[in-house]
Amino acid sequence: MFSTVGQLPYVLVAIMASICIYAALFKSNLFKKMLAIFLMTDAVNLLFIIQGYRLGNAIPPIIPPGMDPSEFASIAVDPLAHYFVVTAVVIGLAEVATLTALIIYTYKHYGTIETKKIKELRG
Repeated sequence: MFSTVGQLPYVLVAIMASICIYAALFKSNLFKKMLAIFLMTDAVNLLFIIQGYRLGNAIPPIIPPGMDPSEFASIAVDPLAHYFVVTAVVIGLAEVATLTALIIYTYKHYGTIETKKIKELRG
């Protein structure tokens, strides 16, 4: 049976993701939508880091000399999750830069970043 304390990081990630999904779907400000999408990628990255973490006496993913490989595999932190997070951070940065450029273009073209007003301007 899982302990409540062990479930806490997953609950916090789920709450963070839920708030971000709500903001991305129901807020009318394009900047707030972009921020929600960016924070959603951070929630996913946090989930990957939580999955790769080992409780107890975890060691970095560098095998010490003379250690048995099976013992090392049982106590070392999983490096694959961290590699995914580094890649996702770079992709998220490109995503934010692209969305920021689109929001700036939208503001120059329509004079607003509110989606409700943009719909009214289009007719």
